[in-house]
Amino acid sequence: MFDKKLTLFRNEITAAENCYYLHKTIHLMIGNDNDLYAEVNKNSLFGNSVLSTTQVSLFITLGRIFDKDNSSFSVLNLLKDCNRHKDLFTKSQLELRKRTHLSPENAAAYVKDMPEELATDEEFEFLKKQVESCKDIFDKNYKPLRNKIFGHKDISYIGRERELFSQTMVGEIEAILICLIG
Repeated sequence: MFDKKLTLFRNEITAAENCYYLHKTIHLMIGNDNDLYAEVNKNSLFGNSVLSTTQVSLFITLGRIFDKDNSSFSVLNLLKDCNRHKDLFTKSQLELRKRTHLSPENAAAYVKDMPEELATDEEFEFLKKQVESCKDIFDKNYKPLRNKIFGHKDISYIGRERELFSQTMVGEIEAILICLIG
């Protein structure tokens, strides 16, 4: 079951990364190529739809990743599971997991030079603090966007979207994604 949760988490991170970097790449490409900019403007409905979809998906996915509901799958709940199942983070357990994809010999070679304990209490605590820091940034600057613009249409923010966007910085989103990947 833990492997399924870990795979689900990886998929969520990949979805968030794909949305963010696709959106960023499109803006960079269009901004650096006048001919491409003109072409995109000929089909602005398509371009705007793609950009809007990536933005919506990014904020919805980040909302799921940082969801604090105990019945939801989130990074904080995944870390709690990791703490409850520290026995999974040993050399012998990793070797067993690797045997599902590698031969027994290759799995043994893969873990050969690793320490028996692969994650210490201090490392889990460090990860938890990093994730909580990212969650705090998300909650303060991006959750309002998700809840008032993308996830729902808060009537009081129609025409005032810039107020919420003014609280954000591209570097913060990248830092959050890097933290979650690392």
